[in-house]
Amino acid sequence: MKKTSKKSIPKVKPSGIKTRWDLSLLYKSPQDPQIEKDMVRMEAAFAAFEEIYRPKSDYSKDEKALRAALEAYEELTKVTASMKPLTYFWFIKELDSDNSEAEARIRLYEERLTKASNRIQFFDIALGKIPLEQQKIFLESEMLTPYRYFLHKLFKAGRHMLSEPEEKLMALKSGPSTSMWITGVNNAINRGMLTFKGKRISLGEGMNSVSKMRSSKDRQKLWSEITRALKEVSDFSESEMNAVFTDKKISDELRGFKNAYDATILGYENDPNAVHSLVATVTKNFAIAHRFFAVKKKMLKLSKLTYADRAASVGTSNRKFNFDEAVELTRESFEKADPQYAAILDSYLTQGQIDVYPKKGKDTGAFCAGSYDLPTYVLLNHVDELRSVTTLGHEMGHAIHTERSKTQPVFYYHYSTAVAETASTFFEGLVFERIIRDLPERERVIILHDKLQDEIATIFRQIAFFNFELDLHTQVRTKGWVPKTEIAATLNKHMAAYLGKAVTLQPDDGYFFIAVSHFRRPFYVYSYAYGELISRALRARVKADPSYITKVDQFLCAGSSKSPEQIFADIGIEVGPKLFEEGLKSIEADVTELERLVKKR
Repeated sequence: MKKTSKKSIPKVKPSGIKTRWDLSLLYKSPQDPQIEKDMVRMEAAFAAFEEIYRPKSDYSKDEKALRAALEAYEELTKVTASMKPLTYFWFIKELDSDNSEAEARIRLYEERLTKASNRIQFFDIALGKIPLEQQKIFLESEMLTPYRYFLHKLFKAGRHMLSEPEEKLMALKSGPSTSMWITGVNNAINRGMLTFKGKRISLGEGMNSVSKMRSSKDRQKLWSEITRALKEVSDFSESEMNAVFTDKKISDELRGFKNAYDATILGYENDPNAVHSLVATVTKNFAIAHRFFAVKKKMLKLSKLTYADRAASVGTSNRKFNFDEAVELTRESFEKADPQYAAILDSYLTQGQIDVYPKKGKDTGAFCAGSYDLPTYVLLNHVDELRSVTTLGHEMGHAIHTERSKTQPVFYYHYSTAVAETASTFFEGLVFERIIRDLPERERVIILHDKLQDEIATIFRQIAFFNFELDLHTQVRTKGWVPKTEIAATLNKHMAAYLGKAVTLQPDDGYFFIAVSHFRRPFYVYSYAYGELISRALRARVKADPSYITKVDQFLCAGSSKSPEQIFADIGIEVGPKLFEEGLKSIEADVTELERLVKKR
């Protein structure tokens, strides 16, 4: 993507904004014959690569042969990276959960593409099994320079690869050993019902409503009903959690991973030392979160907080933001940083790449989904609240990261999970700073509280989750089975560590382990804290020197061409305890400001 000049760009007019996805950018309709043509083309590409390279072995010994094989693999990836037909019907399903045709096509195409992609599994395995001495020669080869980091990652992963038949068995067992268990618990939660104030509501609706209750008594009563409903599926989830964690133990042992988190860190391309220092530094600074909850207790005028009060609102801002206003604030924030980011936002708005408003059957969350050769789409559920504005900034941060990463070759366009939240929270932070600038002090205290509450959850709560996961994995690996009461008690122990004395926990509070999907994606949670703290460092540098935005853009354009730590080192950010302390100090300063504002009230 070409970088735009620094001069201001014309604003997009509200009349030119499309508020619904235009999926015709992908296909004309679900009946478009091009869909099947694309499926056949991808299946044929996988088959052709297998036909040429399965009989060969010279690419594992000769750099010329390897260069040719990698070039062919790169061309194959260009054809298959987007899984365009599958993506198209997934988007349709996100807009209409009851669309049975889309569901059927998704299942059909998943099966076909899985079978097709399994045909080339041999190639990664063969490269991963190249002897170490030959790997070293390849990594030092000038001829293979464009593929050096790709090979570096593959060689590291190769140490934990099994044989091709074993890898196929591992893939086949993942359903009954993990995903089917998880789906079963999710279905049980989705079917869960509870009674509150004489009204029958779903368990999901209840969990979404707790923080919105104005009365602490109502919050606690609703939370008690939620924990009761969760306990009704706790026997099932006890088996599920032990099955999923035991399966992880077996897989780690087979692959030779020493620690329960090693596979995740390898997959996210992080330096283990950086992750260790992140967890240790945040855990050491849990006292910052303790201070936040102490001041929250004062704001709520309560003698103690319960777990149900953890995310409670401390007041409401009268300020409403319709979507046009949200666009204007976001656009202004982006353009101040660099006009090219406002231009990307404008293009999404005018081309139908943002679906704005909630409607029946639509996914209730927000996300950004993009691929190498497809338009990127952003889904929102805008409701004229502050959070809707910052959500637009957050998801467009992902979108900008995706667009800028497309400057990389196909092997490197897909950035690591570890840095995904860095870009999104960087742009979200720019939007928040713009919003709070003009607010009166009465509203600023509420907005600052809400922002801090999100950041405390993003950093301290997620690292407390990491500590819980590690604790539970250790228990499963040493005891063989952990009863639900002990799982709940373990979670409460780690929640108390970050919540502090201002919050009193009850034994049943720990049963919310059943509803936290992240525990089924091992150690994913650290990426939230990692991204948030680094994005704070980036914003601080841009604030001190606006020209530093060119360095931020360098990071956004890097994709996965290097490790996350090396990408940040290239722009002067050394990832380690000092950086994490810097981010935590800035959060502590915001807590101090909140304490000051509350004291003045």
